[in-house]
Amino acid sequence: KHSCQAALPDSSVKEELWNKYINNHSSESLVNMESSMGSFVTRNNLDMVESYVRAKFFDDVLKVVEMADLFYSKSFIHSLGPNLFISEDTISKFENLLSKSENDFLKKEIKECIDDMRRKLKTHLLCGDN
Repeated sequence: KHSCQAALPDSSVKEELWNKYINNHSSESLVNMESSMGSFVTRNNLDMVESYVRAKFFDDVLKVVEMADLFYSKSFIHSLGPNLFISEDTISKFENLLSKSENDFLKKEIKECIDDMRRKLKTHLLCGDN
């Protein structure tokens, strides 16, 4: 149910769910929230969710990490971050976020995201997939 709802190509559903992920994350079990977050971004709806994962993510992640537990925060970062939008610009946004954060957990997760994205960028360049 949670996965299906999150995968719907409906902008009002996406907006409602994003607000829930940020402001009402404890309204469901962690498993249900992870299921929903895991289906929010799909290759078939990238145009619909791009503004969330490339912009709103960076606006909201600090709030999530401050308010939620580490398990939820980690799921949020890895499910709703801009993992499919691999670019120097995205790395720059992560580095900017890293410079703003004083939270050790968030710093570690951001460094992991940056490292992963750099590896993927190198792979794309080596394979000629610009």
